[in-house]
Amino acid sequence: MMEFNFYRDIQHNYMVIKGEKDSNYQYRMFTSNKIKGLLPCSEHNINTTTYLYYEIDSKQSLKNRYAYQKLSYEKLVRLLKNIIKVSDSISAYLLSFDGIILSTEYIYESIEDGEHYFTFYPLWKNDNDINQFTTDLLELTDPEDEKAQLLIYRLCDLAQNQGISFTEIIRIGLSESEKDKDKKEIVQKKTVQIEDDFEENETDLFNIEENNDADEIKEERNKNYKRNELEREKMAEYDEDLMSYEDEMVVSKGRKKDNKGKKIYVINFVVSGLFLTVVAALFYIRTVYILTYNETLVTLIIMMVSIICSLISFIMGIINKAKIEDTDKIVAEEDEEEFEENYQDEFIETYMDMPYEDKKNSQFYSESGNNCENYGETILLEDAMNTSNLKLYGKDVNGTVSIDLTKLPIIIGKLPGAVNYVLKDDSISRIHAKIYKNESDELCIQDLNSKNATYINHKKLCPNESEVFGFGDEISFGRLSFNCR
Repeated sequence: MMEFNFYRDIQHNYMVIKGEKDSNYQYRMFTSNKIKGLLPCSEHNINTTTYLYYEIDSKQSLKNRYAYQKLSYEKLVRLLKNIIKVSDSISAYLLSFDGIILSTEYIYESIEDGEHYFTFYPLWKNDNDINQFTTDLLELTDPEDEKAQLLIYRLCDLAQNQGISFTEIIRIGLSESEKDKDKKEIVQKKTVQIEDDFEENETDLFNIEENNDADEIKEERNKNYKRNELEREKMAEYDEDLMSYEDEMVVSKGRKKDNKGKKIYVINFVVSGLFLTVVAALFYIRTVYILTYNETLVTLIIMMVSIICSLISFIMGIINKAKIEDTDKIVAEEDEEEFEENYQDEFIETYMDMPYEDKKNSQFYSESGNNCENYGETILLEDAMNTSNLKLYGKDVNGTVSIDLTKLPIIIGKLPGAVNYVLKDDSISRIHAKIYKNESDELCIQDLNSKNATYINHKKLCPNESEVFGFGDEISFGRLSFNCR
């Protein structure tokens, strides 16, 4: 199995892969040319062994870059298009796409300009697991971005087909994504057109009313006024019933819920439904039968009035329901407080009246030498510290800055939005380090290819190197130092 190591010198960070002296054309072409889209690589010979040094300055692997801030649709599309671009670039040098290591750990993104850089290894003999790569991308994709989720799931489905190359899978996925975008725009246009048609119909309806004779309009308005008066009386009755119900709820000592009052909002909804039934019936009559001009006008006006009354009744129902729920909540809280007060008074009176022997046998009695219980074995203080709520306390700022370690993993750096905890200092990289727990539930810190390194007790970590730490250790990010306690 091929090993990936990381190395830091004074100026650069490198990912190191053991190479082989080979006359392979791809190997010689790759090491002697700088190909756009690939990590810059140089060949080093150490003790007759050849190593490939990939420069990863100011770059983060996709796995670390989007561990906190997830991939959006735009960034996902950019990554996929860059995969196609690098495939075209290496084909110009007669290099095979199979040499690209498709893994979120070895595809890097520049923090400065967002460009992607791919790891090419000419002697890469393991087949790329496209299914695993698309699955890893799914974990890094923003779950709240619907378009991104749709695209990555489509790629996962296409990756099941073994007969299609990955670049062809990307092209199909992006093409279908563009079709979905076009369909959405068509639906939006149709929605706007329907709304415009509805407004035109309303305008025509008002024009019909203006063109009618004044006497007929006046007669119809009188009828509508009478109907509205009846509706107002009904609404007034509902309001009176609701007010009386609320008064009973507040005044009643027993705080009993009035089922009759609870049905008020149900009546509002029923009345709203009845008005809608009238509208539906009139619409059916207008559709089935041929009406005169006056009959048509009357039905239109009745339908409009019924719709308005239905809306009023429905809104009143919602308001009444909300009031009843608020009242019930207040009453429940008051009842709970009253119960607790009564329970405490009753318990104190009962306990004070107990005989001494009964008090002694109760669970609330404690006396030196009596009622001994087994509280478990005494634990070693060091073990307790390992499981306690540890924090990193800043040494350079008198301990006023602390990093909570209870919610892990966390990413530390100075790029807001890309990290959990921001340290504002020039020596801190944009994405500097990661703190997490390993399988043994131990605290670990990993340097994320930082420029000024991460230290544990003054020991410098290599790029992407992880180390276990605990209580009493000193952690440094650049020139900022912290104590773990």
